[in-house]
Amino acid sequence: MKKLILFALLFCFLSNAFVTAQTSTVKAEQPKYTVGDALSLLKGEWRFMYKIVEEQIVYNRSFRHGAKGYLQIDTMEVHTYNIDALGRTEYFVDWEDPDGSIKPNEANSSGSWDLEKVNDGIDIVIKDAYFKGCPDIRRRVLIINSKQMLLLDIDTGDKHYYKNITK
Repeated sequence: MKKLILFALLFCFLSNAFVTAQTSTVKAEQPKYTVGDALSLLKGEWRFMYKIVEEQIVYNRSFRHGAKGYLQIDTMEVHTYNIDALGRTEYFVDWEDPDGSIKPNEANSSGSWDLEKVNDGIDIVIKDAYFKGCPDIRRRVLIINSKQMLLLDIDTGDKHYYKNITK
């Protein structure tokens, strides 16, 4: 009789643990970041790898003049987020060709960036990104750590994947 009661209790305990584990994976939420977390992780250089548009991966393309006219080549953007000693932010983009050559800040532009806490997480707001007066670019932080970053374009729903190249 004692063995039967012990077996029943063990069965109840294991089945309850299994159900709890199942429901906890179903209710998994996006990680919550503080502005301080995002600030310390964001500083540096991030290589834009691709964006996800409606379940399709899209890489950057650039058109360059070559011997046979204009050529379409894959390019990588290197986004730099700096903070100077006075706390001012700076943002600019370099372009890297497949051969590894970098065209530093081709547009000769420099903007600024800020982090904003919103109900759904943290937004990166980039001002004057490509030229003075450029509309603000707002991206929601979905994932950020020391190696990678996934951002959501609030307007289009596209996801932008970056790899950290400074750490």
